[in-house]
Amino acid sequence: MDLLCSLLKNSKTEEDKAKVIETFPKILDYVEKSDDMFLLLNGTQTLKTFIYLGHKHVLACSTPERVIAVCKKLLSPTTNEQSAL
Repeated sequence: MDLLCSLLKNSKTEEDKAKVIETFPKILDYVEKSDDMFLLLNGTQTLKTFIYLGHKHVLACSTPERVIAVCKKLLSPTTNEQSAL
């Protein structure tokens, strides 16, 4: 996930950004299904980076409801508090 964030941050064109952001739905699935604290921490940072740098592309490949569902999991009282950062 760190590699994807680096690729996104260093993308020169919108086409390059779009190619990296195509992985966003898979990242959402991965974060939503995981209980690993380190994955959730990295997932939180990755989601934040993707939404900040490519929100138009994110909306093209995912729905706000899907993103909110993953955020609800990260903010759930049963999830490690570190993932809520």
